[in-house]
Amino acid sequence: MIRRTAIFLLILLLPLVVGLLFTYEVINVEFGSLMEDQISVKSQEGPPIPFPEGSVPYKGGAYVARTLTNPYPGDPMSVSRGEELFAIHCALCHGDKGIGGGPVGAYFDPPPPELTPDLLRSRNDAFLFQVLTDGFGRMPRMVENLSVEQRWDVINYLRSLAQE
Repeated sequence: MIRRTAIFLLILLLPLVVGLLFTYEVINVEFGSLMEDQISVKSQEGPPIPFPEGSVPYKGGAYVARTLTNPYPGDPMSVSRGEELFAIHCALCHGDKGIGGGPVGAYFDPPPPELTPDLLRSRNDAFLFQVLTDGFGRMPRMVENLSVEQRWDVINYLRSLAQE
């Protein structure tokens, strides 16, 4: 019985071992990034490591708000696209013209802010872009729904509302 089991296991494992020998180069994993091979820097030791190129500080919102400008002109085409995008993504909460009364926003307590001309004039384009990108309060982030150009189109539409 034991001999029969041993022969069965040998017959079963032999092709597996032979197959692994021929696929060694395919599944060869290099373990070159082991921690013991890395440079160790203790706190307060040596100069600080510079941040990666293009990184944004964790309090980067203030930096963005100071430096970001609208690269797309507020021409009629951009405003028209922004109006269409606003109707799709924003009007459910903020209403058709941004002054409240949206069918979903009516259920919020407190309701979404009314995008009045005074409010829109008090906010710069960078702030509005950041709100669309990261969300604000209950407002979800729109980075998955709107491309960068589409977010600027919505901002151009909001600017046209502020002029009315």
